Amino acid sequence: MKLFLTGLVVLFYSFAFAQYEEKHYGIASFHKKNTHIIGLSVGLWTDGRGVPRFTNTDGVRFELIGVGALIFGGPDYITAENDSEFTQLKLNPISETIKGVNISGMGTWCDCIVKGLSIGGISQYFFKVNGLAISAIGNASEISNGVQIGGIGNDTYQMSGIQIALIRNQSFFSKGVQMALGGSKSKIINGVQIGGIANVATKMKGLQINGLFNITDVMKGVQIGSLNNADFMKGVQIGAYNHSFDFVGLQIGILNIAKHLHGVQIGLWNINEERNTPFVNWHF
Repeated sequence: MKLFLTGLVVLFYSFAFAQYEEKHYGIASFHKKNTHIIGLSVGLWTDGRGVPRFTNTDGVRFELIGVGALIFGGPDYITAENDSEFTQLKLNPISETIKGVNISGMGTWCDCIVKGLSIGGISQYFFKVNGLAISAIGNASEISNGVQIGGIGNDTYQMSGIQIALIRNQSFFSKGVQMALGGSKSKIINGVQIGGIANVATKMKGLQINGLFNITDVMKGVQIGSLNNADFMKGVQIGAYNHSFDFVGLQIGILNIAKHLHGVQIGLWNINEERNTPFVNWHF
C-alpha cells in the first residue's frame, strides 16, 4: 500500500510539472526546472537525489564542476543492495533525461537517465544509462544497458552489457561480461567473469576465468583458475585445485575434490565419496 501511494504521488508530480515544460534551442542552463533544451545545456553541478528538475537535454550537456568526488570511496554505497531498495528507487521521479553526450568535470551525480555517452572526471552516478559511461575512478548506476569503463571500479544493480575496470566490478543482476584485473562480484550472472585475483558469484551460468580464485555457490558452466570452488556445479572445472560439494561434470587439476560426484576427475590426486585415487577417478 505504501509503494502504491508513493507511486501515485510521483505520477501526479511528474504529470503536473510536465504540463509547463519550456523549450530552449541553442544554449541554456540545466539548472532551470521544467526545461527541454535542444542543443547545449550547461551548469555547475547536480545535487544528487535532491529536488527533481524535470529537465531534458537533446544534444550535449556540460557540467563544469560536478560532485563526482563525493562518490569516490566507492560508488557502490549509492546503488540498491536488494530488491526492496531497488523497487523504492524506481518510484523516485527522474530529475533529468540526457539524449546525447554528458560531460562533467568531476562527475555527475543525479537521478538521471542517459541515452548515449557520459564522461566523468572522477566518478559518476545515474539511475539508468543506455550507452557508454567512462570515468577515471568509477561508474555507478541502478540500471546499465551498454558499457561501463572505470579506472578503479564499476557498480550497478542491473547490468546488461560489459563492465571493464582496473580493480573491481560489482552488480546484483548481470547479463554480459565483467572484466577487471582485481576481479568481479555478482549476485546472479548469465555471462562471463574475467579477473586477475577473484571472481565471486552467488548464482552463475557461463564462464569464470581468473588467475587465482573463482568462487560460486551455484554454477552451470566452466571455471578456469588456480583455485576453483563451487558448492553446487554442473560443468567443467580446470585449475590447480578444484572443489565442489555436489558436482556433475569434469574436473581437471592437480587436486580435485567432490563430496558428491556424478562425472570424471582427472588429476594428480582425486577425491570423491567412493574412492581417493591418482590420475583418474569417477562416480556415476
